[in-house]
Amino acid sequence: MVKLGVLINNKDRPTELALLLQSIRTQTFKDFDVYILDDFSGTPLMSYHFLAMLITRMNCEGNYVYIDRTEFPHGVSKARQKIVENAMKRGYEYLMRVDDDCILEPDYIERLFKVIDKGYDI
Repeated sequence: MVKLGVLINNKDRPTELALLLQSIRTQTFKDFDVYILDDFSGTPLMSYHFLAMLITRMNCEGNYVYIDRTEFPHGVSKARQKIVENAMKRGYEYLMRVDDDCILEPDYIERLFKVIDKGYDI
């Protein structure tokens, strides 16, 4: 079972999402999948060639990227709740929600697990 589900909500920000995915792809911690909720963007995410290639590469490297697209816009709060509900069905031990306009340091997830392993509740 994969230990971590990285949850990302997105709406009409493919470039920001690609930058975030690249920073996730290069993490030193490797036991994760990425779960993206596209909140009814004007253009579906996989229509962007650069994003589709990055997602394909991550899947080939063993960090699977799952994309769900809503049938109508939910708004930020409802979309965040929906992505958590959907990801919980996959049985991840931990969930980490990240905004689509973030870029993570290469050891970000590894540092989080070091804190968790010491017994802190984050």
